[in-house]
Amino acid sequence: MMKHVMGMLVAGLLLGVAVPAAQQTTPDPKLVEAGRKLYAAQKCVQCHTVDGAGGTLTKQYPLDGVGSRLPAADIRRWLTHPAEMEAKLGKPLKLKMSMRKYALSEADLDALVAYMLTLKEKKQ
Repeated sequence: MMKHVMGMLVAGLLLGVAVPAAQQTTPDPKLVEAGRKLYAAQKCVQCHTVDGAGGTLTKQYPLDGVGSRLPAADIRRWLTHPAEMEAKLGKPLKLKMSMRKYALSEADLDALVAYMLTLKEKKQ
């Protein structure tokens, strides 16, 4: 089973396809809360919006639904190698994550990824 899930994650990364929500594990609520606090402390809200809030510098980078669109590995890659991920977009950005330097521990990364995975597409 685990081999199958890992295979799907790798295939999803290679093909740029989101992993079905049913095959992603539910993050620990304490870890999610720590990630939410880090999101505020790291001032992510300056460039990104969640539920329409934030984006004081620009409203062009909403994170709503990111947990539905990207697997944890891609979210983590955005946090650790933003220039690489920006290049994959193939379009110029007004503001780049890679312009900012982050000093995040492994625990911080785990928490931020857990929080981002909770930002799912809202069902209509």
